[in-house]
Amino acid sequence: MLLDDNSLTRSSVVANSTMNRERGLLGANSYAKDLGFAPLVWLEGRRPARWLDLCCGSGRALIEAAGLCIGQGIEIVGVDLVGLFADGGDDFPHLRLIESPVGECALEGPFELITCVHGLHYLGDKLGTLAQYAALLSETGRLVGHLDLVNIQGVERRRLLALLRKHGWRYDTRRHLIEGTVQSQPLPLRYLGALDHDAPNFTGQPGVNSFYE
Repeated sequence: MLLDDNSLTRSSVVANSTMNRERGLLGANSYAKDLGFAPLVWLEGRRPARWLDLCCGSGRALIEAAGLCIGQGIEIVGVDLVGLFADGGDDFPHLRLIESPVGECALEGPFELITCVHGLHYLGDKLGTLAQYAALLSETGRLVGHLDLVNIQGVERRRLLALLRKHGWRYDTRRHLIEGTVQSQPLPLRYLGALDHDAPNFTGQPGVNSFYE
């Protein structure tokens, strides 16, 4: 039986307290390495700016970023299901860490940058979440996150790639990165539910298979 999103939030796979706990802003195990760009560098020239990070884990990378951009007109927001945030988040008025299911977090845009570093692996309606947050981007903003198409079930891969392109999404098959803008549109697929077991992805870690028709 497929699980709805409320059931998924109680899953040990989804509420993974070790996910994204140690990843920093820069360096070998970092947002810059996994995304292929440094968020604060990308935001240069776009200030004042707002950066939203979904499935931020401990928020370590965001806390590091907040310390580097004091007084530079950047607001940083992190959202994670498990509110085990690292120490230091309360030190910066321009940083907000929110404990909430990503799909239920009521935020207002626009954001210049929205990231989701290896977080979509643990969500049910991955495609719906992407469309939900792309709508919060500024006119020149970008949304970037890791998505393994192996975890999208019920749609043939070639058709899925064609639908993504047609509706304004870019997908890097080598890096497993999806990118959208405020012009990116929801895909004409209906979300059916998910399974939280036997769903490994390119990271080798357990994740969630999402089913569509």
